[in-house]
Amino acid sequence: MSLSHEANRTNRVEAGTLWVNGVSKPGAASTTAQWLVLTNATLGGSGIISNATVWVLGGTINPGTTNVAVFTVSSNVVFDVGAALTIDVTGSGTVAGTDYDQLLVKTPPGAVSGLANVALTVNVVGSPAVDNHTLRVISGGGNYSSQSFLSLAVQGLAGRTLVPTYGNGFVDVQIKNNPRGLSVFFR
Repeated sequence: MSLSHEANRTNRVEAGTLWVNGVSKPGAASTTAQWLVLTNATLGGSGIISNATVWVLGGTINPGTTNVAVFTVSSNVVFDVGAALTIDVTGSGTVAGTDYDQLLVKTPPGAVSGLANVALTVNVVGSPAVDNHTLRVISGGGNYSSQSFLSLAVQGLAGRTLVPTYGNGFVDVQIKNNPRGLSVFFR
């Protein structure tokens, strides 16, 4: 999908899934263009949203489509209550866009806020060897050192848990074998 639209436009994803696989960019000098991702809606793909704030208002960000990808936002991403981030893992390596999904927030000017509202789900597809792999699920977008996800979960691979690392310009998660079978962390 490739969109060119007027400055200051609002794009609403109200239900279902919208994949952005090209570049979505408002007209020049836009300060109020935005994307709204509402409850029961998903925004993702392998493309770029440029110069428009992405508001995740109970919806989901899911980089990639049927394949893993890097989904890029060259502006702010604001996660509100009920927001989710889904990362698919299909390969045994640790290369974003090849082995797993990633949300890339280009800075400047982009920043991420509201991480404490986000339920992160890592969906392991197939049977790649991923134990002890570190995945950079968010790259760019500010300093996450004092932030944390609302919850963490692994799907598709039993007995695993996610161990997060929040740093300056990144959020990593490591997939760990958990012999007790716990796979959800709540803060």
